[in-house]
Amino acid sequence: MVFAIVAPTLVSKIERIIDLDLEVLKLLAELAEDIDDPVLRNLIANMVGEENGNVRFFTLLLLLANGNNNLTGNRRL
Repeated sequence: MVFAIVAPTLVSKIERIIDLDLEVLKLLAELAEDIDDPVLRNLIANMVGEENGNVRFFTLLLLLANGNNNLTGNRRL
């Protein structure tokens, strides 16, 4: 997969999304520590998983946008 040159404004937006998602992950983890209800705690754990997926996606997108497309060796994404 090859990405065309990405405008610096898009790169900065992706970086901001990553920063915000990491902050959400931190807050969700703190919230989960204070909740005793197993159902609600499981719901928050699922949210953590979703946010983690978002961080991974946008990090990969950022790496590819910056031209670092050798992330998987010889395999294609």
